[in-house]
Amino acid sequence: MITDKDQTEEYYEAELSRRLIGLIFKTQNSTGKGFAERVYQKVFENILNSENISFNKELYCDKVVDGKIVGSYRLDFLIENKIVVEFKVRDSVYQQDISQILYYLAFKNLRLGLLAHFTNNGVKIKRLIV
Repeated sequence: MITDKDQTEEYYEAELSRRLIGLIFKTQNSTGKGFAERVYQKVFENILNSENISFNKELYCDKVVDGKIVGSYRLDFLIENKIVVEFKVRDSVYQQDISQILYYLAFKNLRLGLLAHFTNNGVKIKRLIV
């Protein structure tokens, strides 16, 4: 049964994530299909700058165990220190892509990630929340 509360309750970082999803689609529409990941990232970066959205690009995340770095990973974008955005260019989304974002969220103690999957049929976006 759906209640009024269910219909009006917002999800985590709703406004910012909606805005970012729109900007990811804008990136796809501005760029077109078939480009390298770096091209989409640069267009998205330019759009974020023009929208005055604060972000870090290519941020390294170290996995530390017993005081020693055992792995280092680089996330594509961290938006306003709240949302991880990861770009992939390929035909399919793999479990490793989803796992990668979940690792980033754990490393940075965050709750929300967006996986932008650019294909020959356009962009698809997965919203991952922990």
